[in-house]
Amino acid sequence: MAKYLLLIVEAEEAYASAGEAELNEVMEAHNAFAAEVAGLGAELLGGEALQPTPTATYLRKTRTDDVHTVDNPAPELSDWATAAELAPMTEVWRQYWPKDAPTRTTIVAELVSPTALVEIALIAVADGGERAIITPAGWSTANPYSYAIKSGDTLFMSGLVSRGAKDNQPVEGDVTTQMNTIFANAEELLKAAGFTMADVVANRVYLTDNAAFQEMNKAYVPHYPKNPPARATVIVGLPGPTYKVEVTMTAVKGAKEMITTPAADGTPGKPSPTLSSAIKVGKRVYLSGILGNNADNKGDIGAQTKEALTRIERTLKAAGFEWTDLVDTVVYITDIGNFQGMNDAYRPILARDFPARATVRTGLVGADGLVEIMFVASK
Repeated sequence: MAKYLLLIVEAEEAYASAGEAELNEVMEAHNAFAAEVAGLGAELLGGEALQPTPTATYLRKTRTDDVHTVDNPAPELSDWATAAELAPMTEVWRQYWPKDAPTRTTIVAELVSPTALVEIALIAVADGGERAIITPAGWSTANPYSYAIKSGDTLFMSGLVSRGAKDNQPVEGDVTTQMNTIFANAEELLKAAGFTMADVVANRVYLTDNAAFQEMNKAYVPHYPKNPPARATVIVGLPGPTYKVEVTMTAVKGAKEMITTPAADGTPGKPSPTLSSAIKVGKRVYLSGILGNNADNKGDIGAQTKEALTRIERTLKAAGFEWTDLVDTVVYITDIGNFQGMNDAYRPILARDFPARATVRTGLVGADGLVEIMFVASK
């Protein structure tokens, strides 16, 4: 099984209102932002031993007048980012990866650093390891990322939106239409790599509207009749006004075991037809995004974080893993003001040798949930 290096880096930007600036101010912000991302790339690729494979790019627009609550989650892209902010990131990205670029998922969310415009979470394959670019015949090559990269038994896939694979044009429609387009493309991409939908172990679903959750689920569930992948679903902005949903998949070859989180009293948990608490395959386990909200901790970020981690610990142990096996984390919080409270509860439980982590502010599907945590563990 291939070995991977995980990195998470932030780039800061001092221009807080580039989207509303006049042309000369936009260009000034463009150049400054490009310089920051260039520095980010230099930091990531300082050694020849890194072959970037999948990346998650979190973008935000720094506006001091934006105030959002749990009841008013992630606004659409037009409220967060403009072409003036997206273009320089892609421009510099292409400088570092003019060909055979990593896979990529790009969403729009609020970052922990108040001046940050971009955060990139990256997994790299050791130099000499397999890194096969997967492009189905006839698919557009206009995008600045690879659709999928195969490394050993693992297939890393870019975030898929409702877009024609050959003409690269948006396929508009409701969430059902867009999900059908995404899964048709996913099946073709998996097949080109020698995988099937049954090999998918973890998905991240990004919705622009919480009200579309049930519609998304109705289109999603039939694709996984057995051992559904681990999953997290959050509410974010997407880089395109027509897109309502984006799905990022990870697939792994090999025998899979569906893990269900045991109840607090140790009795078996109840499996979900929608997602697995975790999927164990080989020496890895992929956990779903797990919340910690209950009737007793509404509004308490510390208590919810502790409860989420308690549930995660039960899930890890059921799979035969420990805290020290964790390698990758994404923490979704509904309020950046809760970042410190989340950390205060998170740090003592994991104690030391923390996994790589990205933390972003998104809307959550769970009612009254303040935090959702998604882990990957590897022995």
